[in-house]
Amino acid sequence: MELYLVRHAQTDYNKSHRIQGSQIDSELNSEGMAQTEKIAKRIKDSSFDLVLCSPLKRTRKTLEMILEKHTQDKLGDVINFEEGLKERDWGSMSGELWKNVDFQNLPIDAEKHEDFVGRIVATLEKYYAENKDSKVLVVTHGGVVIKLLEELFGQDSPRVPNVSLTVFKFCIDGNHKLIMEPCNVHLED
Repeated sequence: MELYLVRHAQTDYNKSHRIQGSQIDSELNSEGMAQTEKIAKRIKDSSFDLVLCSPLKRTRKTLEMILEKHTQDKLGDVINFEEGLKERDWGSMSGELWKNVDFQNLPIDAEKHEDFVGRIVATLEKYYAENKDSKVLVVTHGGVVIKLLEELFGQDSPRVPNVSLTVFKFCIDGNHKLIMEPCNVHLED
């Protein structure tokens, strides 16, 4: 299954370096809307067999704007909004500045790392059997892409900018192949 992961575009929380997580359902800001126009232009002619998207507003809007520009007929007929692709639930840390977070001592109400990674991988595995030869657009969050790069490819804290595109093959047997690191060259236009 070849995955084209798009991180949602910028929100005011991203701009102010605050934790959104899954509890804060923020909208894209004006910069985020402009960014989305550029990723939409970059992938408008790519064909996809399936679209997976986090149900949060910032990912839905990113996807909506991509679909407005997309040239593939009936792409909107193959969309699944997936809870398993939501950002990590940071519990009582939601809304805090990232620089103030003690990652060694997370509050008890924050989603555990293994639970977060487990639900992401389980979501992808759910679609694998029927889509192993498919090209899949996934619109999700930075934390989701980061955890996939760390867990599947052993990367150490990869940088995943807003509205970046990451491409890799996902295989149920663990024989994953990274095709493209998080890339946002489209923002340079």
